[in-house]
Amino acid sequence: MIYTITLNPALDYFIHADKLVVGGINCNKGEELRAGGKGINVSAMLHTLGTESTAIALVAGETGKIIEQAVKALGVKTDFIHLDSGHTRINVKITATESTAFNGRGPVIDERIIPTIMERLDPLGSDDLVVIAGSLPSTAPTSLYVDLLHSIKRSKPSVIIDTAGNLLADLLPFRPLLIKPNSDELGAYFGTHMQGTEDIIHHAGVLQREGARNVLVSRGSEGSILMAEDGRVFKGNSPGGTVVNTVGCGDSMVAGFIAGYLRHCDVAEGYRLSIAASSAKAVCTTAVTAEFVKEMEKKVTVTEVNRC
Repeated sequence: MIYTITLNPALDYFIHADKLVVGGINCNKGEELRAGGKGINVSAMLHTLGTESTAIALVAGETGKIIEQAVKALGVKTDFIHLDSGHTRINVKITATESTAFNGRGPVIDERIIPTIMERLDPLGSDDLVVIAGSLPSTAPTSLYVDLLHSIKRSKPSVIIDTAGNLLADLLPFRPLLIKPNSDELGAYFGTHMQGTEDIIHHAGVLQREGARNVLVSRGSEGSILMAEDGRVFKGNSPGGTVVNTVGCGDSMVAGFIAGYLRHCDVAEGYRLSIAASSAKAVCTTAVTAEFVKEMEKKVTVTEVNRC
């Protein structure tokens, strides 16, 4: 079984306007309400690709109930933990001449929640996969992810981590099957700017030596690079199309890798599907379908990079 864990979900309220007038009255030309959270997004794309998972998330109050209902409506199996007080945060995202966002704070989280999360993960075994994605809630102990991985380590599940900065550094010793920084996050991790393919390969290799088994670096329109556990390095293209939305593309890439890897037991095939799923998410104005991902996959080119 695949489990995705989202400790910091949000109800994302999108407002589309021609312009934003600060200090005045604004009229929008459209609005959307979406269940947000990186692990939730991974589970949603996995479902689209025909790979089932259980989405575990911490939610609170009425906004938490709305998120759970929305995720269930997608067909995703949920095992949400409802906190006794507070409300799951609302993020307001305004798209006008420039994009502006207000991210909510969310409910108070403390270490006492770990046993409750662990109850959801009791069935874990070595054949299972856990995806830990996104930031920690601002009110949570900074060791929460570390404590969680220490707790499940005895069951020896495979772990995929999609987070950044100090959180990533703390989790690398747990030998994740995959990490997926984008090129900006990779540069920020090392306090530098990625200058090109060789620079990315070098720094991805450092992350491998620090514990990551496979490192997938997304580069937007420039494609992506996968440094595989066996030492092979792959470079993949973006199939093209007009990008209409980048929200959730990285999460779709993680889901595509999981589905392809489990289907073929091969990281290169997982990589191919990861590119297709991410690209489909980027160009779709409506919900992504499995058929559309298959069409995108036909346009994906993956080549092995010869290393000096």
